[in-house]
Amino acid sequence: MFDSLEASSAQPEKDLTQLYMKREICNIVSIEGPARMESHEPLAKWRDRLIRAGFKPLQLGPIAFEQASMMLSLFSVEGYCVEEKEGCLTLGWDGGPLIATSAWESAMIKLKSP
Repeated sequence: MFDSLEASSAQPEKDLTQLYMKREICNIVSIEGPARMESHEPLAKWRDRLIRAGFKPLQLGPIAFEQASMMLSLFSVEGYCVEEKEGCLTLGWDGGPLIATSAWESAMIKLKSP
């Protein structure tokens, strides 16, 4: 994460860390229980948790991938990539995932068309 922030900005890494990550890092490292606001877990763990809770994944489709790739190209920073993995879009840097997005719907509720 820190290497990707440094690569994408002319500012020193310390400044970026303080701007974007200080609260998140503190929360993950030093707070336990219900007071914790941030929790970073692998995509597979989130996927499993959502499926067990009665949700099913929705496909984001090729347009979402194309738009994400286009947005990334506007910043033209080497090392970043957009990938589609198991129906999720991931933003990665230097071969590793940074963040993912996905869409889910309740498997319990069936919407009827008029």
